[in-house]
Order: sequence, then structure tokens, then C-alpha cells
Amino acid sequence: MSLDDIRLNGVMVSTWFKENLVDGGPASMPEVRTSLKFLGNNRKGFSIAVSDTDSVFLNDRHLAFLTKLLEACKLNLGDIALVNLVGEKASRIDQIKKELKPSRMLLFGLSPLSIGLPLDFPQFKIQEYDGCEYLSGPALGEMDQDSREGKLLKTKLWMSLKQLLTIP
Repeated sequence: MSLDDIRLNGVMVSTWFKENLVDGGPASMPEVRTSLKFLGNNRKGFSIAVSDTDSVFLNDRHLAFLTKLLEACKLNLGDIALVNLVGEKASRIDQIKKELKPSRMLLFGLSPLSIGLPLDFPQFKIQEYDGCEYLSGPALGEMDQDSREGKLLKTKLWMSLKQLLTIP
């Protein structure tokens, strides 16, 4: 076997060559980035977090409900960032804040503690923390019902959204 035929695997290279082969200082590890996948363009810094195990973002019915809700608020999907935290490896608020920079955030079917907020607050109560206003509510499937309970939840959500977004 000649020197031209020697094959080095990644472990051998990283063990033997802890510094660059070219003079330039210590070798650095490549940066590992885990970007959140979201639906929308996030034009208004308005994040909506859901937990939907059956869809990439939301099923069609719940997405239609959310779209109508946004239209009533004079918003559209281009204004928001919809994140389904079920499919994300990192569902921590620090990553959401770092990547999406929300000034307002809705949590549907998620408790504030479950996403890493250091405080808990009741559903439909606006809570300000660290430069962002939060509003928590039940899962969209619970509100998107024609039942009396569904209508009551939608009314509570609408009243809170009017206050959050200063809608007359």
C-alpha cells in the first residue's frame, strides 16, 4: 500500500488534526443551526404556536378557521408565523424569540410553561413578558365547534384579541 492509497475517516482526521492543516489557528466546529419551520411571512412579528400531531402545520379545517380569525383582525398569513411545535426538535421560547422575534404570540393548545416561559397565566389573559405580549387559548379544534362551548370559547378569544390588537 502506498501513501496515495491511505483513507482517513472523520474520527481519525479530527483526532490527528486538531488544528487546521493550513496555518490559521485552531479549527472551529461548523455551526449547527436548527431553524424553526413556520407558515407565513412573519411581516408583523406575530407568532402563533400550535401543537398538531396530525399535520405539518394545521389541518385544513383549523387553518381555514385561523384564516377567518386573522381576517377579522385585519391580518393574513403573510403577517404571522405559524409554528407547529410538535414537529420541532426545539420548542423552547428562547429559540422562537431568537428566530422569529415576536412582539405578540398566541399559544393554541399549549401552556406557557410547556414552551419554556418561566411563568404561567390563565387562558384568554394577555401577559407581557420580556418585550412580548402572550395570549394563551385552547386548541383550535376545541374552539372550531358549532356547539355552545365552542361559541363561548370563540367569544372569549375574540374579546382578548380585540384587546391585544386594539381592535375597536
